[in-house]
Amino acid sequence: MFYNTILTLPFGFGINFLTSMSFKKIVRVSIFLGLGLEVAQFIISLILRYPYRVVDINDSIFNACGILLGYGLFKLFARIYLLVIKPEASNKGELRHYLNEVVHQKIHFNTDRNKRSGKNANQ
Repeated sequence: MFYNTILTLPFGFGINFLTSMSFKKIVRVSIFLGLGLEVAQFIISLILRYPYRVVDINDSIFNACGILLGYGLFKLFARIYLLVIKPEASNKGELRHYLNEVVHQKIHFNTDRNKRSGKNANQ
């Protein structure tokens, strides 16, 4: 069970570098990816005609938890990064500049969404 969480942790952390997703979408993706991994194991065992792995719903749950944990770790590290690194200092290297853009985009993306949803609720 521990290994299923560790296996999918990098996906939850790295998805932030690929696309902007709301938390609801991350939850959906984590559930479908967890189920998809177990279905893939089942299909492989059918193709091989040998049950080399047991398909278990607990594995799917822990896969999804690993993705969500990775996403949470990215959010935590992004907040710490913004507190420690000053935006003016991040323009010195390409990697630092890229990381700064990704972190600012993720933090401001969620903040802007919350502001828009609050304005729409008041109207």
